This record gives sequence, structure tokens and C-alpha cells, in this order.
Amino acid sequence: MAEAKIQVIDVFAIRDALRDRRELALIDVREPGEFGAGHALLAVNLPLSELEVRVRQAIPRRTTRIIVQDREGGERARKAILRLRQSGYTNVYLAQGGVDAWQKEGHALFQGVNVPSKAFSEWVEVQKHTPAISAEQVHSLQQEGKPLLLLDGRTPEEFIQHHIPGAINCPNAELVDWFSRQQLPDNLPVVITCAGRTRGIIGAQSLIEAGIRQPVAALAGGTQAWRIAGLPLSHGEQDHPLFKAQPAQPAFPEHYAVSVATITHAQLEQRRADEQQTTYLFDVRTREEYQAGTLSDAQWLPGGQLIQTIDEYAATRGALIVLFDPTGSRALVTARWLYQLGWSVSVLPDDEALRQPQPKQPELSELFPGVTTLSPADAYARLTNDVQLLSADRSKQHLQNHVAGARWVNRARLQKLTEELNVDKPVWIFAAQTALAWAIAWDLRTDFGINAQVITGDVAAWQSAGWSLTQDEALSDKERIDFLFWLHDRHSGNLQASRDYLAWEASLPDLVEREGLHGFRRLQDERHPTKEGIGV
Repeated sequence: MAEAKIQVIDVFAIRDALRDRRELALIDVREPGEFGAGHALLAVNLPLSELEVRVRQAIPRRTTRIIVQDREGGERARKAILRLRQSGYTNVYLAQGGVDAWQKEGHALFQGVNVPSKAFSEWVEVQKHTPAISAEQVHSLQQEGKPLLLLDGRTPEEFIQHHIPGAINCPNAELVDWFSRQQLPDNLPVVITCAGRTRGIIGAQSLIEAGIRQPVAALAGGTQAWRIAGLPLSHGEQDHPLFKAQPAQPAFPEHYAVSVATITHAQLEQRRADEQQTTYLFDVRTREEYQAGTLSDAQWLPGGQLIQTIDEYAATRGALIVLFDPTGSRALVTARWLYQLGWSVSVLPDDEALRQPQPKQPELSELFPGVTTLSPADAYARLTNDVQLLSADRSKQHLQNHVAGARWVNRARLQKLTEELNVDKPVWIFAAQTALAWAIAWDLRTDFGINAQVITGDVAAWQSAGWSLTQDEALSDKERIDFLFWLHDRHSGNLQASRDYLAWEASLPDLVEREGLHGFRRLQDERHPTKEGIGV
């Protein structure tokens, strides 16, 4: 692609663009491991390996201003720009010098993932003085048999993996609903926990601002602090049944609902028809409610997770977030936090025209025209020594199980691989995450003239067709650019990694304040009562 055909934007202009209120998507197209090792605060990770598949949902409006970063403003970013243009995006810029230039100009690079949301949660604790209690104090209260309500605000899946003994799973956006149905003593201490710090803070502060009578605190450090204290965790559901939502209309303080804008169906349709504005629609109820009936084109994500991971689903800053929840309670809780996180947000409380969800999976044949496939059985029957086998799954999955003889490949590393392939011999690509294989087959055919085909199915289908599977290929950490090694084992017993991670989370408010641009803001009508803490 010729340099003259690419619009280039420098670091100073990028920061100016992030300051204005017009819509903008700053995307980093490096692989997750590279992105998590250091990225601009407001950059959204859309790795080249799955760019075409994810971008339509992350950036739905094709005329959105998009700025593309990679490490140095090199070939990967240029490849991404070409593919975005081929996908219909018309207003795309190359970030000159990539994140290297960003750092060279004195701006911070942030490790980890979902950094804006995690930094926001820590900022909330500082701004609102959210009470906290230590793992040792909670354990002491439990050992002494004193009354204590311990709620885990994570998803049921995370709760089952591990949780603090005695905890009840109640996802963050459901907390206010749950309390509206309980008859609890006014002096019962309530503690909200998660796996670290951030969701515990948001959960605790949600209850405080909803006006519950009981004293509330966040468990500082969550399950990681519990492990650091030498205390055992539970696994599975043996302590309490998983939380089951029963939608209610809780009694919020008068100011609570007034602070959130509402939108009607007619207004929503008008917004979505506007080609100059982006609107995201999220159903923030439980999975069961969503599956029973939702709005057309709504994405499902529980409210607590949307607050924590919004950068994975909405890449366009300045867009409107619409939250669907007929009861209003979960949407109100979620909306208040998203507004303070810097988003424009409205709640759609009506339940008209619900239908069974029809997730829109992109047609890979449209995204990657010309790529052909073979069934596992047909491929196995036609296998010869001339066939070159590739495995395109994420490196973690590849190491767990892949077709014997298949070399691991990532789209960002194709140039080096092609130097080792025989262009005159067929290439077959396996990936349980099929889109990864299609993207590589497309590039091999269009960029390098290599006859590449995708083998359909997953590990079970390959094995059933006769393919041998293996785990014997080692990959170096340097090769695994799609895996974030930074403190990755903090949940599996590495206590020092847990200490480092919790210290990093606590440091985020100062880091983002120095960097600027975060956009966090407080509601102007906050009149919630100040509560005394039950811990430190």
C-alpha cells in the first residue's frame, strides 16, 4: 500500500482528537499479549488476527474517525488500514510512530487489560471514600461467629472457579435488586468482594448510593488478598446456590433515577438511523432473561461486566450507550457508573417488541472472499506428504491440543512464516476459532499467492475424522504475542504476582491523573448518605 494513500496523524493531533467530543475510535491492532504489555490509556485492542470479525460490532458506523496504532506505525497498522477500507470504513488514519512515538513524547503506556474501567473504580474509591475491610478482618468476624453478609459481585462462572468461603454470588448490577427483596437487620455488616479490588469497590459504592441502611464495605484485594493472608478458597457451588435474579422495582433514593436519562423506542430508532452518530444497545439483564426475549440487535452483557469491560465492546468514544432493562434497576445502576466513566448513556425501560435473540455472526465468506474449505474427513483422505499444516488457534489453545505436525501461526507473523513455506505446495489451516484460520488463509492467498485452505470443525471433529492430536510443540514466550504474561498467574497461587497486581490497581488513580484524558466525572446530584465503614 502506497504511503501517499494513507492519512497520517501525529501524537499531538491524536491527543487533541481525544479531548474533543466528536466520535473517535483509537484502536491498537497488536496482539493481546503485546497490547497488554503496554498501550495508550484509551486505546481499544482490535488485534489484526481478528480485526474484520470484531470491528463491525466494535465500530458499527463506517464513517467513524478511526486511528490505527501498532508498535511503530509500521506494516501491521498499514495492513489493518487496508482491511478496514476494504470493509467499508472511510475515515481511517495511521498513528505516526505508533505507541513508540506516544511513549517518546512522554505519555504513559499502561499494562494490563480493561485499564480505563479498573482505573475508574480506583478513582471512585479515592473520590467517594468507599469503606474497605481487610481479608484478615472478615476472616476474624467469621471465626467469631459474628453476623456478616459477604457478597461476591462477579459472574457465576468466576464464582464457581473460586470464591471466599461463606460468600453468596450476586453479580454487581443485581445487588440493589437483591437487597430490595431482603429483610435484613439495619446493623448487619455487608461486604462486597471480587477477585481483586475494582468490582468490590463499585459493588459497595452502588449499595451506598442506593441508600441501603446497612453498613457496607469493599473487601480490599478480594480473593487475591484472601490467598495472600494464607486463607483457603472454596470452589464450585457448595457454600450457597448461585444467585437467581427475580426482577423487582427497588425503592431508590429520589435523586437516583432522576440523574439518568431515558429514551423511548421511537427515539432509539431515530438515533440508530442517524448516519452521523453511533449508538450501542446493550441488554444488561441476566442471560436467562435475555434468552427469553430481547430487542433487535441488542448485545447481551450483564451490567456489572459492562462497567468492567466496556472497552471490549464499544470502541467509539463519544457514542451513546443505550441500556435495556424493563425493571430499570440494573440499567440505572449501570448507567450511573458509565456516565461517570465518561460515556453518554440512556436507559430504555420499555419491553415492547421483544424477540428471541438472533446473534449476528459475520459471514466469513463475505469478509474473506475466495477462501475455500475442506471438511476434516475429506482433508484426511487427501492428505499427502506435500501438504503443509498450520495451526491458527490462540497459542494457549494450540499448546493444549493441536493437529500433529501443524505449526503454530499468528497473522501478525506471516511474513516470516512464508519464508519457510513452499509456495508450490498446498497449505491447510486448522483453528477451532475458525475466523483466525480464514484470516490467515486470506492473507496467504492474496498477499503471498500461496494456495491455502481452511479445515473446518474443531478438535473433536478433527480427531473423529482420524487426525492425530498432540501437545508436544513448545513455543517460546517471545513467540506467544497473543498471550499476556504480565502477572498472568496471580489467580493460580503466585502470591507475589497477586501483591504486585493489587499494588498496580491501587496506583492507577495517580497514573491516569498524570496521563490526563481519562474523562472521569462525578454526578452533580449526588446526595447519598455517608456511611461509616466496618473495616479499615
